[in-house]
Amino acid sequence: YNNKLLKYYNKNMNVIGLYGGSGFIGNYFQSMLRKTNDDSKVYLIPHRGSPEEIKAALKKLNSHELEESKKSIIYLAENNVISDADRNDKSYTNKNLDRLNFILSSTSIKVIYASSVSVYGDLSEERHHPSDKLVATNTYTHSKLECEKLIIQANGTIARLSNIYGPGMSEKNILSDILRQISTKNPDSINIQNGTPKRDLIHVHDVTSCLLAMSKIQEKGVYNVATGNDISMKDLARMILEAANLEGCKIVESKHNTTTSCISLDISSTTETFKWTPIIRLKDGLKELV
Repeated sequence: YNNKLLKYYNKNMNVIGLYGGSGFIGNYFQSMLRKTNDDSKVYLIPHRGSPEEIKAALKKLNSHELEESKKSIIYLAENNVISDADRNDKSYTNKNLDRLNFILSSTSIKVIYASSVSVYGDLSEERHHPSDKLVATNTYTHSKLECEKLIIQANGTIARLSNIYGPGMSEKNILSDILRQISTKNPDSINIQNGTPKRDLIHVHDVTSCLLAMSKIQEKGVYNVATGNDISMKDLARMILEAANLEGCKIVESKHNTTTSCISLDISSTTETFKWTPIIRLKDGLKELV
């Protein structure tokens, strides 16, 4: 009876190999599981570990005890700073491909790959669907597209992530820059480079809840992970000032440009396939950060 019970439990257990668990998304993902009391079992895969250490971690996922479980690997182990990618050029892409190839060749477990909506380019205000034409405009997007090809061949899941914000986010973005500026007592003005570009900002909680849903409803293919709503950088600045009760503060643009720069996204296939919906409004997420 106990063996049958254990087998039933294992068969219904969701087991996740988290590759890149020490970064912004990985840390929040683990925190989110604890806060929501989700019973998914997480195994950390050391993305800076030796091949032997990584294989040992993958072996745990393939262990006899977890034989009946639903398993996936959430792949977050890439440097996503675009300037770093461009500086390293081909070596950046080769390193990412070698690492991903190593994982795919070392296990048959389904991989959920964190890609980027940057692969659509920013020259159209139309909502981008996963089947749209893609543009490799720099080393970063070229690397993402090459890695996506490997995931498609392996029947994995590609999560094209939009602009993510939240506690613990990168210091190298407009949101962090504005927050630094308003930390000055009663500033008269804040500076932004260009208020025209439009982007879809999604809270890290909604990103991690989507990745969790992807691990439980294992469907191959390409999906946008975003809110479906875009906002201009000037309106974003206004919203932050409003959240900080600094409506009288001026917004100064150093390089105003009216050229179209927009990444608008269709998330219908994501919400339908994974029964997931983003729940944190930008206004509320910004208030939390302020």
